[in-house]
Amino acid sequence: MNIPADQQIFWKQKRNLTLALLLAWAAVTFLPVVFANQLDRIELLGWPLSFYMEAQGTLIAYLIIIGIYAVRVRQIERARLANAAAASNNASEQAS
Repeated sequence: MNIPADQQIFWKQKRNLTLALLLAWAAVTFLPVVFANQLDRIELLGWPLSFYMEAQGTLIAYLIIIGIYAVRVRQIERARLANAAAASNNASEQAS
């Protein structure tokens, strides 16, 4: 199966982005649990910091991860479409 070079680059960029954001998701999800004992020593408004990080911090981090994914994929897709349009224009000019 012969996949065009621009599609290979496109999928490689999306795969790398997905892997990086998956690692960020794992860190946001599991690191506060791993360090909960240390974070419990710090209090914020009478509650342990680990409570705030898990209750509100992770949700905010998840929204940021989703936003980064959406913006970056839009940029990648626009660049791919622009390259495809430029290649199409070059091919039609050479045929003329």
